[in-house]
Amino acid sequence: MKCSMHAGKAYSVKHNERDFDKEKWNNDGHIDYSRSELNQTYLSQPLYEFFDEQFGDALVEYNDRSREKHPERLIGFSSAQDYDKCPLEERRQRAVKAYYREQKNKVQEVIIQLGNHEDYISLVEKVGQERADQIHTDYLKEAFERWKKENSSLVPFCAVSHFDETRDGTPHIHIDFIPIAESNRGLSRKVSMDGALNQIGFKRKKQHKYAETPYKQWLCAYRASQEQAAQQFVDRNELGLTIERSEPTKSRHEQPQDYKLRQAEQKRKDVEKKTEELQERETHLQQQALEYEFEPKGKFERESHYNARRELHEVKVGLKHVEETQALRERLIASERKKFEKYKNQEEQKLSEKAEQLFLIEENLDEEIETRAEIIAWKIAKEKQKESEEEAEKLLANNEYLDKRVKTLETELSLERSERYEYITSKPTSESLLNNRIDDKWHLYKDKLRGDYVIFSSFRGDLLGSIEARLDNADDFQNYDNIDPPQLHRSRGR
Repeated sequence: MKCSMHAGKAYSVKHNERDFDKEKWNNDGHIDYSRSELNQTYLSQPLYEFFDEQFGDALVEYNDRSREKHPERLIGFSSAQDYDKCPLEERRQRAVKAYYREQKNKVQEVIIQLGNHEDYISLVEKVGQERADQIHTDYLKEAFERWKKENSSLVPFCAVSHFDETRDGTPHIHIDFIPIAESNRGLSRKVSMDGALNQIGFKRKKQHKYAETPYKQWLCAYRASQEQAAQQFVDRNELGLTIERSEPTKSRHEQPQDYKLRQAEQKRKDVEKKTEELQERETHLQQQALEYEFEPKGKFERESHYNARRELHEVKVGLKHVEETQALRERLIASERKKFEKYKNQEEQKLSEKAEQLFLIEENLDEEIETRAEIIAWKIAKEKQKESEEEAEKLLANNEYLDKRVKTLETELSLERSERYEYITSKPTSESLLNNRIDDKWHLYKDKLRGDYVIFSSFRGDLLGSIEARLDNADDFQNYDNIDPPQLHRSRGR
């Protein structure tokens, strides 16, 4: 016999307290309502009231301390002004509601039982139904009291034992709890699994491996403690049983629907095998009975014939029972398959909804990327337009400077010409020599002036061409002067 304990986050108060629609929750008939009166409720408190009782005072104290220095850390309030406006009698409830919404999914449940269905049936055959139920009642009550004593920081809010699931199970107890830790920082009393386990002696040490979390340490240690306590209980009641030690398994957790379906398939195979054996036995006995019909009816023969017919009758009765059992199992398999298909359809629907959401998110991201690309192009165009306008202004300024310089050179050339002319004409010489001198000087200065003017004209032409190119480039961006930058679209479905 084994003492089992399952721990996890899945729990249902409606299932534990039998507060549900019987047709919806018991369509496979695993609950025997004629035995529901044997169920016992050791503790039952609404989860919100449990949070108010356990954390209400700590939340009020924490908010009072945080209001001055850290108003952004207030629980249930957006700011210090919001906290001050709230009446004193409502502050506690607002903080509890906010903390409840945040931490209510941290509920854990353990299921503890002694043996499995076969062990329970054997115990009933050995000591009777009433005595077997009383033994399990005493054990489950003792297990709950031991839980409260050894796991003081894993505080239960619901504990119920079930005796009406013995058609394919055994009596067991559901314990729903919240891990609560005391702390010197932040909340003085808060929800924390690591902190709660640390208070009862389970914490990570340097020599521990990464996988050896405090939760796994506690789970392994408490299972060993449960098995030891179960062995003491069995010995105290003189049941003559031995509690087997549980071994760690590497098999993955199996959903209840899959487990029941697998069990039903295995039982169906066993029933089919037994049916074949009984049919072979029936055929053999019928042949044996026919042989005795034609043999002398001595005393020995009559007794053998009678025994064969009686055994044949028992085989027929057993075969009929097997057929009924097989029909029941087939109905159970059909029910489990229907449940499995429903569960599968629900999961597929969830996956399709999730895929649709991801598609919308991807579509919104594409739109946002396109809009941001338009904004970047607009900014680049505006910057290029600004640069082109500044360059054009510089070139225009240079053109004006060159125009002034050309005019200055022309003025200087005319002055120089007049001064040279006066200088040449001022000296006494012959009229022909004077004319030759004047012509030579005039041609010399004329060539020089023509060369300088050609150089400046060429430079000016290049400059004007550059200015025109810059202005043409700037005209490409004129359409941005009266256009506002692109706006980001609102995301849909996010």
